Amino acid sequence: MVVAIYRLVRLSLCIRALQQAKHTGDYHRLEAAISALKEAETAVFGSTAADTTDSTTVSREEVSESLVMVKFVKQLRKVASERACTLCEQLKPKLRSLSSLENRKGFDSENMTTSTEIIYQNKTEYEYIEEFKENTCICSYCADKLLGNKDVARSAFNKLFVVDTPQCIMS
Repeated sequence: MVVAIYRLVRLSLCIRALQQAKHTGDYHRLEAAISALKEAETAVFGSTAADTTDSTTVSREEVSESLVMVKFVKQLRKVASERACTLCEQLKPKLRSLSSLENRKGFDSENMTTSTEIIYQNKTEYEYIEEFKENTCICSYCADKLLGNKDVARSAFNKLFVVDTPQCIMS
């Protein structure tokens, strides 16, 4: 029992080391972490792909691109057919181009102008502003907020994070 716990702790430490090595960008450290993890797995699970221990079956299925395509074809087609809002980065079926909003009241508001400029500077591949406005789409929620000169709470500018109201402002 103690040996089994030691092996599991070793496996846990190897997994943590592998996760840390992935973030360092050092290939040799990552390679060493992978080999240590394989050794720990062999110690815990044995050398076979499927090992039966304490009436628990551990099996590893080989994952391939074709297997993923067969299993998730409906979801992948749905994602491919929908586009994401440039501002909130959510997949939405009905998006509006910025050029379709030009004649609406509030298009020249401060928040709309600022957001359009930031998107143009950071997220565009178009050289001409008219082409940019035609090809940049936002959802109706973001459009309504910006046309009303309000901020979009979860946007690409704040990394889709809503900051809590500080205590000093709440009181």
